[in-house]
Amino acid sequence: MEWYVILAIILAIPVILIPVIFIWYINVSGIYTVIMETMKRRAARKRREREAQLAREAVLK
Repeated sequence: MEWYVILAIILAIPVILIPVIFIWYINVSGIYTVIMETMKRRAARKRREREAQLAREAVLK
């Protein structure tokens, strides 16, 4: 291969990879955000259920 072909390949690789890595980062951070929000909602729901159960027990006594 000639030197200019090798140079073109070396220069083209970052141009191709940077958008791919950026899109991958956006996808992974979105998935992480969804998982964390789901965990927070579950914890809040369990806390509300626990408080409701304690309130029911207090009323029944």
